[in-house]
Amino acid sequence: MREGLSYETAVDVAGYSAESTEEIPSPMQPLVQRALPQQLYTRVYFDLETTGFGLADITQIAAVHDTEEFSIHVEPKAPINVSATKVTGITYDGTTMFKNGKPVSCYPLEHALSQFQIFLHKFNNPILFAHNCEKFDSVILCRAMQSVPNLKLEESFCGFCDTLHLLKTIVPHQQSYSQEALVDKILNEKYAAHDALEDSRYLQKLVNSLENDVDPHYLSCTFNVQYVFHVLGQKTQSQENLMSLQPLVRGKCISENMAKKIANSGLCLHHLRLAFDRGGHDGIKNLFSEKSNGKARVTNRSKIISSVSQYIEGYHRIPSS
Repeated sequence: MREGLSYETAVDVAGYSAESTEEIPSPMQPLVQRALPQQLYTRVYFDLETTGFGLADITQIAAVHDTEEFSIHVEPKAPINVSATKVTGITYDGTTMFKNGKPVSCYPLEHALSQFQIFLHKFNNPILFAHNCEKFDSVILCRAMQSVPNLKLEESFCGFCDTLHLLKTIVPHQQSYSQEALVDKILNEKYAAHDALEDSRYLQKLVNSLENDVDPHYLSCTFNVQYVFHVLGQKTQSQENLMSLQPLVRGKCISENMAKKIANSGLCLHHLRLAFDRGGHDGIKNLFSEKSNGKARVTNRSKIISSVSQYIEGYHRIPSS
């Protein structure tokens, strides 16, 4: 049910609409993280503080390499989440930024990224090392980079290394893999965590203390900027899909979790309508149960398939104004 009519003559003669020929996208596939090639790199340890969790705005960028250090606070466009303030101590009233109640200078994002770029230009083939950066720091930084494309910051470094994956490999069986816990366990030190500069300093210190084990393994935990841009593209598409499915959630046709599952498979409400137009209940069933990596694209559960089919059928019965 994914393909509509595709032969041009039939379309021309019968006068089918564009929807008749539109192809429903195939299942969204997990992206493959590919390691950077073997060559001589410079390790730059970095960290971000943000307005919250998820796709948040940056409030601080910091980085270190050996004794070279960089730190800058950034004016966020979004308000800072109360939970984030409890962790970082950063607040912003729209004109002044405070760190633990003391005012600090802050700058527009474009200026902050350009200064970061100048810092990175000091080094040959820099890789940005950060803890849990595949899921967080790399995504936040690349999203910020997309908002100032003329800067071309992605040309100033080779990629990222996620030290969370790295340290799970070389120091297995730890109770916690938070950076703070690892510094305490391995270095027997405590520090002011959740300040980007201090986090960067101690990440460098932590990795350097394990140097003999790091060298053979770190490249396997690297990935390039284009991988992150693709991740962001999928996140954006999934969010747009999810927004379109909210009427089904509000109508108690499906749960929010099921809506996310549908959205993450690459489907929006429009695609469900196309499938129903072409095959009714069976169209939805075939679409949801289509195999993807050995599993149903969405679900095989007849109750959910029937519920969605009934919703789409009812949608078609609503008279146009």
